[in-house]
Amino acid sequence: MTDQIPMHIDQLTRPKEPKPLTVVTVDLPSLTDGAALDRIQKDVLGLVAETPGIDLLIDLSSVGFLSSSAIGMLGMLHRKAWGSKGRMKICGIHPDVLGVLKITRLDTVFDILGPRAEAVTKF
Repeated sequence: MTDQIPMHIDQLTRPKEPKPLTVVTVDLPSLTDGAALDRIQKDVLGLVAETPGIDLLIDLSSVGFLSSSAIGMLGMLHRKAWGSKGRMKICGIHPDVLGVLKITRLDTVFDILGPRAEAVTKF
């Protein structure tokens, strides 16, 4: 793995909300690489720590497969966001990934939205 971050972060202003929406877009076809997971976790935890009450949208549109470690990371990020009085939602989930979340009943834990454009307006 190179030093390049496998994601990008956008801060979107919303007309009816006082705080911006932070969108983290994961730019990998699968979330299985330990180094990539560590980097994403570190960077997103930094955002949560720097921004209590963060509104965080994780865009997984490019991701077709999640390892169990990636699912665990998403759960931990969700807990940390809620612990800081923030919210975390996930959008753009591939049908295969959604199937795994349903089997594990994690679809009842995570707030899952549709495609990014729709998710941004519904957040």
